[in-house]
Amino acid sequence: MNLHSDCLKNIYARPASSRCAGVMFIVLLSLSLPACTSLTIASLVATTVSNAAEREQATPRLDKSQIAASNISLGVEYMRKAEYERALEKLAAARTAEPRNAMVYSVMGIVRQRMGEFAEAEKLFKQSVKLNRADSDVLSNYGQFLCAQGRIDDAERYFLEAAQNPLYRTPEVPYANAGTCAYKNGRTEQAIEYFQKALQSQPALPNVLLQMAEISFDRGEYLPARDYLTGYLHVASHNEKSLWLGIRIEKELDNKDAVSSYALLLRNRFSGSVEAALLEQSGIR
Repeated sequence: MNLHSDCLKNIYARPASSRCAGVMFIVLLSLSLPACTSLTIASLVATTVSNAAEREQATPRLDKSQIAASNISLGVEYMRKAEYERALEKLAAARTAEPRNAMVYSVMGIVRQRMGEFAEAEKLFKQSVKLNRADSDVLSNYGQFLCAQGRIDDAERYFLEAAQNPLYRTPEVPYANAGTCAYKNGRTEQAIEYFQKALQSQPALPNVLLQMAEISFDRGEYLPARDYLTGYLHVASHNEKSLWLGIRIEKELDNKDAVSSYALLLRNRFSGSVEAALLEQSGIR
């Protein structure tokens, strides 16, 4: 009679639920199996422990930073869909995982801003900057909030601090934001300066190129305006704004074929737009 074989038969004759009790079950079972050698029990214990370790290793565990990053990403997606409450739920989960993650508070600030809760939004932006002033994205986000609140000088300071960080890989972003803020508030010369810095860092910025085309047109610089618009079309598709601008540029340059082509595109693709209405009012064909 094989002692080890008989012992194993006795053990596995028990219900599956009992077998799943793990190491403690096997140790207690040894008391009722005097014929089993200690080697058999030790082998079973070792096998159970080994299997448990393998299962634990096979199950990937996210660390707190990964949990926070995942929830921030989900929060941003919900925010883009204007599902603000769900966005805040995900961001709250990110904050629980990493209470000192500056970007969590920054994105929360953007959500509160979009909800019209400006006082709460500013508290969150300030907290994000306090936690990590070296994060240029955090600074730029706060700068955009300040610009939207009409605090242009304060916004400019945050944009420039973000752009001038030597470790920041995309300084064109805060420079572009600074230019847009200045342009919308009538500071055209300042806007040109910041847009040019943004384009020096990254020449293929569609929004910057389109705004520079608008500025050039407004200043009566029609050939540079055309060049900027052409640059825009190398990296983006026409929209109603670019088509209406193209129509006006080419009209000033007396390029009737281009005017007709742009006008046809605007009427066909964006017939219900403000720009299409302006085209009809202008009498341009």
